[in-house]
Amino acid sequence: MHNGYIKLHRPLLKHWVFEDPAVFKVWTYCLLRAAWQDSEFKFSKSSEVIRLKRGEFVTGRAALHKACFPPIKRQGKSAAPPHTSMTTWRILKSLEKCEMLSMTSFNQYTIVSICNYDTYQDVPGEVVQEVEQRMFSGCSADVHKEEKKETKKVKKQRDDDYSPEFLSWYAKYPKRAAKRPAFTAWKNAVERIEKATNKSRLDVLAFLERQAQAYAHSPAGNRGQFTPAPAPWLNQDRFDDDPSAWQVHDDTAKPEQEVDLLIHKIQPKSERTP
Repeated sequence: MHNGYIKLHRPLLKHWVFEDPAVFKVWTYCLLRAAWQDSEFKFSKSSEVIRLKRGEFVTGRAALHKACFPPIKRQGKSAAPPHTSMTTWRILKSLEKCEMLSMTSFNQYTIVSICNYDTYQDVPGEVVQEVEQRMFSGCSADVHKEEKKETKKVKKQRDDDYSPEFLSWYAKYPKRAAKRPAFTAWKNAVERIEKATNKSRLDVLAFLERQAQAYAHSPAGNRGQFTPAPAPWLNQDRFDDDPSAWQVHDDTAKPEQEVDLLIHKIQPKSERTP
């Protein structure tokens, strides 16, 4: 075993960890990474030496996510993995909550320690069965479900942080992207306009909504991927533009006659067809 493999016990098939592929992958990775004997770990760009006990390993949120869910390569291009690093870290925290591992965090890294590592990797028979019963009975899929509920609750709380005035403006802007940076940019824009014009807050809010709506109905606000996200538009004070500047001509939609005329102008006389 010490030369390249670990033990996986069959009762894991009935455990909630096995039901979720992502959780099972993270848990298996932890078992494979855990040191099989007391050892030392050293970062490539640091002189610090970390002493690890048997069943421990060093990781971090980004490193764990990259190891478990690397970018997927399709037709020579890399696609984003199905999970974020935050989701991967929450899986690790749910395993800790089930007392399957423990975590000790420092400024730049976390030491993960597998609970009962010696028992599962060394001692067969009745001792293992007793530990399995005690360990699995105290942890079920309900714990993981609670983690997911908590995640949704946090997300809802974050959505509730947005003011109704911002949400009203955001709904009128033609491109809904990067909501959190947009909220920050919107608040800063409101403060800038208030200080520069001495207008009331209600007047400023109404002005921003009118400009966002006018921009949304202009050609400049309907250029798909070329329409700026809300935050840059606000940070660059584009709301102060003359609305006539937004009535841009889309060069990608030139009539065929106009294209032919342009080619005729730039083509040498000797090459023109009569």
